[in-house]
Amino acid sequence: VEAGAVDELYVSAARLGDAGASCLADALERAPYGRLTRLSLASNGIGPQGAARVVTAAVASGVTLLDLGRVRAAAVLGAVDNRVDLAAAEAMAGVLAEREHRLAHLVLSHTGMRSREAHRLLDAASDAVTATRFVLGQGIAGSIKRRLDGLSAGVPQPVVPADVAAVRSVHRTAPPVAGG
Repeated sequence: VEAGAVDELYVSAARLGDAGASCLADALERAPYGRLTRLSLASNGIGPQGAARVVTAAVASGVTLLDLGRVRAAAVLGAVDNRVDLAAAEAMAGVLAEREHRLAHLVLSHTGMRSREAHRLLDAASDAVTATRFVLGQGIAGSIKRRLDGLSAGVPQPVVPADVAAVRSVHRTAPPVAGG
């Protein structure tokens, strides 16, 4: 990451915790701007401060999609959800509103966020120079989600890279039938 050798990094359900998030944030802060475009750290047990730090570093390094949500296989893998509290939401909102950035997609579903935290994102998004599409989970008022969606209406949905789509299709394909 720091050397700019990768453009996408998927490290979900790897038990990174705050220590791993801190290492990645350090690398992002030194990485060439815009080289890493997609970063998935879903289901890593990252706490609120670590999550806020990763968002700040992702914005600074030009990441366009950051996933801090939950992987589908989290329960099977014993993966712990990342967490976002009020202070983390305020920090994220501040960094996203303070200047132009490339972070168009931020997945925060299953992070323990409630309407109170999401409202901090909404308050800042109203004044932000650059729109961000937020993916939020349950427990957040529909009105807040709709208003955030309205503010990011011009942000196109992310395109799934061909290699990721291929992996998804393999995992969804029924195994071959024996003897046939």
